[in-house]
Amino acid sequence: MLDGSCEIVCSVSGACLQQFRGHKKSITDCCWSQDDRFLVTASDDTLLLLWQTAGLTGPTCMGIYKGHTSPILCCCLNWSNTLLASGSIDEAVRLWNVASGECIAVIPAHSDPVTRVSFSKDGALLASVGYDGSCRIWDVNTCCCVHSLCHISLVSITHLALSARSCSIVAGTNAGALFFSELNSDEVANILPRKLRRLLLVSPVEFSQVILVVTADDKECVVWSLSEANSHVSEKHTLSNTTIYTDGDARSADCTKDGRYLIICGKRTIHVYKAGAFGK
Repeated sequence: MLDGSCEIVCSVSGACLQQFRGHKKSITDCCWSQDDRFLVTASDDTLLLLWQTAGLTGPTCMGIYKGHTSPILCCCLNWSNTLLASGSIDEAVRLWNVASGECIAVIPAHSDPVTRVSFSKDGALLASVGYDGSCRIWDVNTCCCVHSLCHISLVSITHLALSARSCSIVAGTNAGALFFSELNSDEVANILPRKLRRLLLVSPVEFSQVILVVTADDKECVVWSLSEANSHVSEKHTLSNTTIYTDGDARSADCTKDGRYLIICGKRTIHVYKAGAFGK
């Protein structure tokens, strides 16, 4: 939120379950641990905060991560909750030891602000994208770049999904384009037939072969599903869509880890949809 606070809301009743405040400026991003015990928040105040969400006394701040010199735009925990990655307007990606709070690596990742970071399922790779139009894959142990892609038009990349098998990546631009690439190839394929007003990229963790992209136009959202097939990259993409409605522009979207439910946040409300039954 703009006031530096954060709320956990029940997806069924819409009731606020927990509210906590620790940042002095707006929260820009947050990420859950895989076991849902912890939440990390990133902020314009250049800090990352680690929260333990379970407990009788409510959310407890377990760690403060200091080091970025500009507002932080994104954050991500690895699957074992041992490493935290963050990207900032300062153009760097930082790796943090979750337990100690120590910054263990500073990667000069991009020549413009870093907008998204994502760990591979095994934690060996980290993907990052930025306003410079590039997508880079980093070896977590050596912090060396093992693969780099640039969008053909060098449009700012703002969305990212790395497949659980760590063999392909889907990224979106601020101009509403979506593209796909395999990590062992320099070929980049555009996979949406038209430009989109707003692009919200969602990747179910356990079912990462399905990517959901939500676009907003007034009160209408279109959900596209992308599935991968074992064929040539030009024939790899299967798209379908359905339309749902919200109370205004979709500001953010996410899905449950099993891919069964899609959550769309509008201006004032949160909508929960069952996958395969949108709009019901």
